[in-house]
Amino acid sequence: MLLPQTTGPCVTDYSLDIKPSNDLCAAWAASSVEAKEEAGAVILTAKGKYAEAEGFTEVRVDGTGKAEFRYQFKVGARINPRQYGLVVFLPRPFDTLSWIRQAQWTAYPENHIGRPRGTAKALVPGREFKFRVPPAWDWKDDQNELGSNDFRSTKANILWAALTSGEGRGLLVESDGRHAARAFLAEDRVGWLIADFNTGGGDMFFASHHKMDDRPLKAGEVIKGSFVLSLF
Repeated sequence: MLLPQTTGPCVTDYSLDIKPSNDLCAAWAASSVEAKEEAGAVILTAKGKYAEAEGFTEVRVDGTGKAEFRYQFKVGARINPRQYGLVVFLPRPFDTLSWIRQAQWTAYPENHIGRPRGTAKALVPGREFKFRVPPAWDWKDDQNELGSNDFRSTKANILWAALTSGEGRGLLVESDGRHAARAFLAEDRVGWLIADFNTGGGDMFFASHHKMDDRPLKAGEVIKGSFVLSLF
C-alpha cells in the first residue's frame, strides 16, 4: 500500500456515499517468483511492478511459526504519502485487534482510539449507523464498511499488535516503536497494514501542524521496510 494524502473542501451536506481512501497498489505484474530453502527456512521472493511502483517482496518462513517480511520498491511518480507498507490478509474470523504502543501523551480517556493499549472488535451487532438517531455507544464504536473507528484507526509507534479470532489464535507483530499498524475489513477478509511510514494525513484543519512529518517522494525514489509476524 502506497496511500496518498488526500483532502478536500469542507462540506456541510452529509452523505453516506463517501468512499474511504484505502486503495492498495494496483495492476501487479510479476516478472519472477522464486522459492528456495536456506538454513531450515523457505524464502519466497516475488519481483514485479505495480502501477505505482516497481520492486520486490520477500517472505522468509521457518518452522517456528514466524514469517519475516521484507520489501523494496521504486516509486513511479511523485507522491506525498499518508502511509506506506505491506498489507497481509487474514480470514474474517480474525476480527479482534489488540495493541500496546508508545503514545504521544501520558494520559488518555479509556474510550480514546489513541490510548496506548487496548482491544477493539471490528464490528459489534446493533451498532449500525442510523441518521439523526443519537448512538447509545462511544464514538470509537461507530462503524462503517472498514470496521469500527477503534478497530480501523492507525495505531502508531507500536510495541506489539495482534489480530486474533474468537478462539484466541492469531498473528502478532512486534516492533521497537517505528511501525504503525492499521486493520480494516475487506469483504470476507481482514486486511492488516504494517506501515514503515505513517503521518497524520491531508486533513485541511490539522495538516499544517504535522507537515514536518511529511515525506514527499519523487519518481525513482525507493521505499523499503521489514517486519516479523508470529503465529500464536
